[in-house]
Amino acid sequence: MNFEKQPAKALPLAVELNKIFPRNYNFLFVLGNILADLHRFEEASDVAREIEKNIRAGTPPFVLQLQPRYNQLMGRILFNQGEYDRAVEYFQNVLKDTSFYNARSRVWAFVRLGMINDIRKKRTLAQEYYQKALEVEEGESAARIEAGKYLKAPYVPTSN
Repeated sequence: MNFEKQPAKALPLAVELNKIFPRNYNFLFVLGNILADLHRFEEASDVAREIEKNIRAGTPPFVLQLQPRYNQLMGRILFNQGEYDRAVEYFQNVLKDTSFYNARSRVWAFVRLGMINDIRKKRTLAQEYYQKALEVEEGESAARIEAGKYLKAPYVPTSN
């Protein structure tokens, strides 16, 4: 999804993998992200609610440590809907967990917060967030690439 940027092609694969491996939360997160990118917000929110319900219930393998990933997913859904104030709340919650296993979610939260600030014409603050994304050592390379790109030129939303 992050490199190919073809969520419509990824969707049937994610649906199938989720059917084959229903206890693998990774496929649920991927499915939620794909649906959010396709602007299928109700379905994406349904997936997020399922994840949250399982985390709260402690349904194996859904552990409390997945909460930052859930917050990242919700932030992404809201970001894609243009609900930036609510998205910021979720991204800020991601940043509260500084554990090593949360680096991927944390770096994406920094990138998205930078993007929101670019949208709001707060370039200096946006650049600070992008720089913080680059400083997350275990952060995902796709997010770091995005951060570097938006450090050079502000993020401008595209209309879908």
